[in-house]
Amino acid sequence: MGENLANTKRMKGLICRAMRQLICEKPFSKITVQDVLNCADIQRATFYRYFHDKYEVVETINRELSERIVVFHFAVFHDNLSDQIPVFSQFLTEHYQVLIQLIDLRVENIDLLRDIRAKYEEIYHAHYPEADDFEAFTGAEQFLTTFLWNVWHEISFDQMHKMRLADTKLRIIAHQYKVPFEDLKAFLAQYEQ
Repeated sequence: MGENLANTKRMKGLICRAMRQLICEKPFSKITVQDVLNCADIQRATFYRYFHDKYEVVETINRELSERIVVFHFAVFHDNLSDQIPVFSQFLTEHYQVLIQLIDLRVENIDLLRDIRAKYEEIYHAHYPEADDFEAFTGAEQFLTTFLWNVWHEISFDQMHKMRLADTKLRIIAHQYKVPFEDLKAFLAQYEQ
């Protein structure tokens, strides 16, 4: 029984690794099951033993990445395990291309950011049972803002950890509107006094 479980996990991992590689090479809409078979060097029957279609493979990848991202975040920021910051930064660096592709992917029921938000809210409630849904949602939105900034701009998570969230949001706004960050910050400072 344990051998079957280990083999299932190994084969699903092999198929998911092949899909992650392919996602970095070409658009998801152009990826076929045959591409996955060739990349993973497996037979069609093996693929269909573990997955119904290519969408289910990506849903599995999304769930795995969402869980790892949020668990790392909670280890660093809520459990004060700052030794995990370099590990998290390395994880984001290794998965950068896949994350970018999955964030931009808009098909069927696949939405990495929705999955990250849901996992964040679930773990937030587990850490803070007295928290209401709004607190969990707000925390998730703040985390996603920081996470997206980190991924899109390849800033190390250690640097991001040292920045205030307000600055992070301002940097995103400055980038969106192509305004120098310092100019935007100075402009807003006039109204804070």
